[in-house]
Amino acid sequence: MRLNDPPDDQGLDSSDLSEAALALDRELRRFEDLADQAARLKLTTERSVERATEALTRAAESQDRIQAHVQQLVAAVGSARQKQEADAAALMARAEQIAARRKEFADVLQRMAALGQMAKKCRMHSRPALTASTPCSRACRKSPTRLPTLP
Repeated sequence: MRLNDPPDDQGLDSSDLSEAALALDRELRRFEDLADQAARLKLTTERSVERATEALTRAAESQDRIQAHVQQLVAAVGSARQKQEADAAALMARAEQIAARRKEFADVLQRMAALGQMAKKCRMHSRPALTASTPCSRACRKSPTRLPTLP
């Protein structure tokens, strides 16, 4: 996965979270429908009283399912939070590694620039005579890194 790719929806925590939220939403709508149905029924006949009683019973059962779905959602949110915190800690550790590596690269570039400057000075001073006893020619002879001679 590349840095700019969208997040992967295959993770268990995200699907558990969305499934728990959707299940709770469906059950809340079912409960609302049952409550509306119980409120609309006229209690004028024995049959309508029985229907209202059945609606109340189904609403009570739905309320129990709502409580279970809320618990599942809370657990899924807790799991997602723990995963996010672990991911954030790993990301911070990686950021520290990246910062250290950037510093190493900057140090190498600085040393390379200094070597380039030293090579430039040596080259300018060595044109008259590389064997002359100038500070630069002595530095070039003492340098552990030999620069290749150019034709």
